[in-house]
Amino acid sequence: MVILLVSSGDPSAPWWDAAWVSDVVVILSVLVAVAIYWRQRLGSTRRQRESTLAHLKGVKASMEAWADDYFGTGYEGDAAENRSEVDFNAVMQGGYSQNFCVPTEPVVSLIQPPGDAWPISSRTVEAASVALLRLTIFNQFVQQQTDFNLLHAAELKRPDLSDEAKMPIALASRRISKNIHASAIGDGSWYKDLIDALDANVQEIEGMLDFKSLPST
Repeated sequence: MVILLVSSGDPSAPWWDAAWVSDVVVILSVLVAVAIYWRQRLGSTRRQRESTLAHLKGVKASMEAWADDYFGTGYEGDAAENRSEVDFNAVMQGGYSQNFCVPTEPVVSLIQPPGDAWPISSRTVEAASVALLRLTIFNQFVQQQTDFNLLHAAELKRPDLSDEAKMPIALASRRISKNIHASAIGDGSWYKDLIDALDANVQEIEGMLDFKSLPST
């Protein structure tokens, strides 16, 4: 029987000079590189989620500071009619009602978020798109009301202005008010939908951060 012996190297050479050592070093280097990359990837994903979370909370806080007063009440059915009657009576008493334009930038930022951030949920984006349309209409009617009041403010302060002269101004003021409350604000469901979407989006990202979930591919 013939036995072939394959030598793996000079047995007298130290082990660190063996050929397999260099292979192990290469493999370890690759594993270290992958581990570093993955750690950086996880860190980047977490920062993106934290950035988006802060953004969503900031938008909600800024809107609740003023938007609840404007849009927290719905104006369905007789509610808009009753509210516009307040403006009618104000003119008949020699005064007027004035709403104020609202900022749209917080809502716009939900539709066009910063580039380096975790994606905002589609539900939030859709609710923000509807809300932006409503806010734009609201601001247009408010600007109309502002121009109208500016035009008639001095006239309404005249002590000799008769009720007959006030009537067409009061009717026009009532019409503008009804547009603001019935057409722009409506039942207010669009505002509630936006706040609910923000809350759900915040909870979703907080859950991701709490469980340290891996980034999506």
